[in-house]
Amino acid sequence: MNAASKNLTPSDMGRILDILSRKAVQHDEVQAVLGVDSDQLRALIPQLAAENICLEESASEFSLKNTNGYGEATLSWRCNSELLFLPHCNSTNQVAAEMAMNQPDLTLVVADHQTAGRGRMGRGWDAEQGQNILMSLILRPELSPDRLARCALILAAEIADELDLSLKWPNDLLNAQGQKVAGVLCETREVDGRTILIFGLGLNVNQCEFKNLPQAASLRGSEDSPELDRAELVGRLAKRLLGSDLNQSLDLWRRRSGMLGQMVEVAGRRGIAESVRDDGALIVDGEAVLAGDVFLLTQV
Repeated sequence: MNAASKNLTPSDMGRILDILSRKAVQHDEVQAVLGVDSDQLRALIPQLAAENICLEESASEFSLKNTNGYGEATLSWRCNSELLFLPHCNSTNQVAAEMAMNQPDLTLVVADHQTAGRGRMGRGWDAEQGQNILMSLILRPELSPDRLARCALILAAEIADELDLSLKWPNDLLNAQGQKVAGVLCETREVDGRTILIFGLGLNVNQCEFKNLPQAASLRGSEDSPELDRAELVGRLAKRLLGSDLNQSLDLWRRRSGMLGQMVEVAGRRGIAESVRDDGALIVDGEAVLAGDVFLLTQV
């Protein structure tokens, strides 16, 4: 980072971008409006350019010409919350778990690329660099242990509702064609006698090809569609997740489900997926299923 901008925190940069996204700022108003001097603002230009944000200076003013970027400054602006951005990491859930002791509640960890992303049961989660959303949220819920398992369903339902997706128990988010566009992974850690919940999300955004994964898709859908603004999406999802009530019922999950009422196969049995119990268990023909992969058979 340039010397002139070394004292600017990510939240400072986010605040500056927020103001500039709404209006250009005249040279003689920079200090009063943005709280920095012109030299500090000029020093941000190459840093923002690295995130694909175009901050332009004319003879009279500073203005933003492109806001579809991705990086520390852009995400600080879009999310307005505690956030750590990593260009690369092994897994955002792993990073979040390792840093949870020293980070405040509701901290977001966002990566542009993962080398060891994980789904349920240790399965890998592969995503092209610079195309998708890979993030984890650190939570310290005041909940009894028997209510922690349902948190994944509650938060997944919030995401599905925000993006108009459907849900497949226990952790998949599907598009209207029944293709998987996202998965969630909830893990717990005990730190100083207190339970910390790590909620991870892998969301396919702009990636259009998925080798050997015929049932995978992205929000963008195809290369014929314009690229989506990932930082704007992270901001929307962060707002939704940070405002969620982990004590709420699972009614939203039930409404967003695309599998209830259908014939399924799970945990070695076939039957109608009737509902989801308040503790998060799937009810199939009156019997509770606590874990397993669900396969949709026929719609009834």
